[in-house]
Amino acid sequence: MESGAAVLKALQALNAGDFSVNLDDKHFSTKTDKDIAREINDLATRQRYIAAEFKRVEAATQCGDLSTRVNTTDSITGGWATYTQTLNTCLDNTTKPLQDMVAAIDSVRLGNLEYSPISVATLQGEYLKAHESVQDLTVMLRHFADEVTDMITDLSLGQLGTTVCL
Repeated sequence: MESGAAVLKALQALNAGDFSVNLDDKHFSTKTDKDIAREINDLATRQRYIAAEFKRVEAATQCGDLSTRVNTTDSITGGWATYTQTLNTCLDNTTKPLQDMVAAIDSVRLGNLEYSPISVATLQGEYLKAHESVQDLTVMLRHFADEVTDMITDLSLGQLGTTVCL
């Protein structure tokens, strides 16, 4: 196969998402053609690496691991680094509020009705709605706990006519 045709076929495969491309630079006669073949192979290798990283992160999140991120190496630079860093930032922006909400709910579950690890200034959209719901629930539980405490105190003092107001 002519070197131009091989390069075209490799680029078409890459463009179609086939990252298994591997041009043997021995089949190219000029230094420039060999350099082009190596660059295409490097591009395919980088794409395979990034695709494998995305699959690794996907598998981790499916198992409930929300802390796994795409690993970047020194060979991932420029736009490639932006590409992977953007995904990691999206994961952080998605998982951090969720982790904070779980911490707040766990705190309430353990009886701490004052705990709120969440910085409301960073919450938006559905995360803000969920935070407000947890806060409303916490206020209701705090009110209920206060009423129950008052009722127990009244009962212990012999005041049996106490009614809990919810």
